[in-house]
Amino acid sequence: MRAQVSKKKVLKYVLLFVFAILIVGVFLFFKNRSGDKDSHGLDPLVKIEKPKIQDISRTLVLSAYVEAKDMIPVIPLVSGTILEFPVEVGQQVEEGDVIARIDSEPYDEQVVQAKAGYLAYENSFGRIANLYRTGNATAQNYDQAKAARDSAKAQYDLALMQQGYATVRAKAGGTVITVMSAQGSTAAQGQPIAVIADLNSLVVNLKVPEKYYSLIENNKDTILLTVSQNGSSQSYSASLGPIDPYVNPETKTFNMECRLATDGSVHLRPGMFVKVTVVYDEHKNAPVMPQSIRKTDGSVYLYQDGKAVFWEMKPEIENDDFFMVDESHAQCDFIVDGQNSVFDGQTVRLLP
Repeated sequence: MRAQVSKKKVLKYVLLFVFAILIVGVFLFFKNRSGDKDSHGLDPLVKIEKPKIQDISRTLVLSAYVEAKDMIPVIPLVSGTILEFPVEVGQQVEEGDVIARIDSEPYDEQVVQAKAGYLAYENSFGRIANLYRTGNATAQNYDQAKAARDSAKAQYDLALMQQGYATVRAKAGGTVITVMSAQGSTAAQGQPIAVIADLNSLVVNLKVPEKYYSLIENNKDTILLTVSQNGSSQSYSASLGPIDPYVNPETKTFNMECRLATDGSVHLRPGMFVKVTVVYDEHKNAPVMPQSIRKTDGSVYLYQDGKAVFWEMKPEIENDDFFMVDESHAQCDFIVDGQNSVFDGQTVRLLP
């Protein structure tokens, strides 16, 4: 009997506990429905901000190698053994400086032979010219002697020229950046033995994707260029050089030359791998918002009259960090926190 009484008491208490929970749940339900939503936390919390005023630009970052704008190969015009090679890599030379001296003995002999032949034909022509003036030689004799003399003179001049070519001189001033020969080696006619470059005139030739052609061509007067070495915070200014008027059909790129300013020419050298930042569209004092407030589809939410308002925008200009807001929304409040948990037209609460 006692066991039955205990079971009835337990069942009674359980029923009373369940009934109490139901009463509390119903009370809270109706209280929340009839009460102030803002006061009881049903609406999501959001944070809002207005656009900031700052500069914004569209940029393109490309990598390439530094080159000397003028790289001049030193090419001997005669062949032979190099007797002297007085220059080395890194040496500064001026126009006319000796780069190499080739054994001129074969060319000296050619000069002697050509001179002797020329003098012989010159004397013969002189005699026939005297006879022609006195009527004792025909015009044909005169023309033949003159042609032979002129041919011999040309051979003599050529021999003198080749003799002079045995001394190889710099055609322009600059720095010797490469040597391909040495004293005792054989110079081949038409094959370079050194390369001279003007290190005060350095360029970076960029291969730019074709989709940027119109943007860069239309804004070339306002483009800003900076050059920096990879991994270095130091950057150098550059100016825009020629833009190729065509696109390479194989690589789908076009060439754009960047000319380094003096500060870059001092610290950079041909062959260095650099990063070039191309600012091709810039707006000053524009209303901007951070990219972090955008949803995955690129849209944003505005805050108007206590509600979240969906805006599927298409910025005129943007970069990795910011996007520009059009003037019609420059004074609007943007939801910058909580935008991923609201829907269009939903009432929201503001964080303090």
